[in-house]
Amino acid sequence: MQDLRRQLLGNLQSTSSIDPRMALDIVREDLQVIEDGLEQLQPPPGTLPENEWR
Repeated sequence: MQDLRRQLLGNLQSTSSIDPRMALDIVREDLQVIEDGLEQLQPPPGTLPENEWR
């Protein structure tokens, strides 16, 4: 979902046939909500065991 919103943001920023300001604001808000949610899903530091994959 985050990647799709970023792609949409890029497409809106590069368009010249419409005034995308309102859509850009909405997509930016969506991205902020997604990023905030992902941040909340991060486990606290030191709660995951160390392994060779990290």
